[in-house]
Amino acid sequence: MGFFNATSVSSEGFLPSGNPNEYQMTIYTGGFAGKGTATKRLEKEIDKFLKTTDFNEHQIVDSKFKFIPSGFTYTIRFR
Repeated sequence: MGFFNATSVSSEGFLPSGNPNEYQMTIYTGGFAGKGTATKRLEKEIDKFLKTTDFNEHQIVDSKFKFIPSGFTYTIRFR
């Protein structure tokens, strides 16, 4: 990622959403980074997460944009 399409992950990582096997993660975006860039970063974080759990599949259930600080909060269901 470059300066104009930077992303960062919330320091909290994957947080339980309150539903079984569902987690939330926030990907912050900067510059010209949009949802596509944020989703690519999320997929990298999911791959790392799957290697540390018994889950082997995932589905992005929802995403919400936040203006300040800019980013997307995703809800992911794992199986």
